[in-house]
Amino acid sequence: MKRLLLILCLILVPVSAQAKLILADTDDTLQVITASGVTTMFMYASWADITTTALTPGASDAQVTTATTTTLVAAPGASTQRQVKGFTIRNSHASSSNAVTVQFYDGATATELLNYTLLAGETLQWSEGEGFRIIDANGSVKGGAVIAEDTAHATGEALTKLGCRRIDSAATSAGTSGDWATVDCDANGALRVETELPAAAALADNTANPTVPGVAAFLMCYDGSTWDRCQGGLTDTDDNSIAFSQVPGLVVNIPYVSNGTTWERQRKFVYLEDDAHANQDTGAVVLSRRIDTLASSAGTSGDYATVNQSAEGATWITPSATTNGGCTVHSLLSAATVNETEVKATAGQVYWIQATNVNAAVAYLKFYNDTAANVDETDTPVLRLAIPGSTTGGGFTTNFPVGAVFSTAIVYRITTAVADNSTAAVAANEVLVNVCYK
Repeated sequence: MKRLLLILCLILVPVSAQAKLILADTDDTLQVITASGVTTMFMYASWADITTTALTPGASDAQVTTATTTTLVAAPGASTQRQVKGFTIRNSHASSSNAVTVQFYDGATATELLNYTLLAGETLQWSEGEGFRIIDANGSVKGGAVIAEDTAHATGEALTKLGCRRIDSAATSAGTSGDWATVDCDANGALRVETELPAAAALADNTANPTVPGVAAFLMCYDGSTWDRCQGGLTDTDDNSIAFSQVPGLVVNIPYVSNGTTWERQRKFVYLEDDAHANQDTGAVVLSRRIDTLASSAGTSGDYATVNQSAEGATWITPSATTNGGCTVHSLLSAATVNETEVKATAGQVYWIQATNVNAAVAYLKFYNDTAANVDETDTPVLRLAIPGSTTGGGFTTNFPVGAVFSTAIVYRITTAVADNSTAAVAANEVLVNVCYK
């Protein structure tokens, strides 16, 4: 049976999904259709062939200059599954775009996976870890905007909506006292609040503490034994000087809070846009709904919904790409040396590494947490990677979703021997190394 196995493996973390693309039959191929021949389209793919006894890596590349259909990943052999690890399609033209279609072909029927118009300088990438993404001409991942802290407001910016749970008939919230709960609204979107007032009561000075709710026509204060009309107001100069028993529970235009002994003028609670942060600032507590297993919110698109958090108290999020920020791409074509290279001279993080080797023998990529001036064959690498060899191009791609930390600097060397102290150099134009770092 000819088939495409496209498997989505959902891992129990809130932001991770992994796609697999498998060619399972001797007629299954991965094709790329270019709509025009305005420029050279650079294509590269890597895969692993899996049998009952072995796993064999492989790769292919193409440079296309016409409107045509290109087989980027050929069909596997008999009794073999070819698992595609990743592929890249780049439009190298300086100004013209080119529409590309990525499709699975089983020898009879083509199944379209993606159709996208690559702008000048853009790159289409697919990998097991991330699926499809677009890299712009500047090397940044295309996607939605993320606003940095202290960025000035501009008209038309998108805001995050904090919503409520629709509950048409008022009812007791789930859980018990002390649990987090949702903010509720009715069918019209109005927040549900307690507005019922008790019956009015006759009050006077030295009235005993009432045993039932009451509403007075003037403000009353309780001193611990009797109720009195509240005493006169506080001023800005009374900060931390008025005893609590003098003005119990008083509400004034200038907000005050009690520390149990004296009244203190409350610091700012609402802040203007772009106010600078200061120690001991006060703020509101925003509640969210605990949901241990991530699931679709109630309602439909456009409805207000709750902010959700996991059992560990972490807020569930869906990351989105941005044209700002992101990691910086470093690329090397080997010389006939050990190619000692300082990717970054100061502390940084590595997010992915891609290496290709056109020699039949394996090469070794060794990373060091030090500056180039201090690195040689006597140092111990903090990361060792083998680059599979193949005259048609062997290699690997590895990702570090949260970044691999280098606290001093990021330096690497390439040798043809595995020992840490090896000085055996690779040949010129034999190894490609790409590193995305920050």
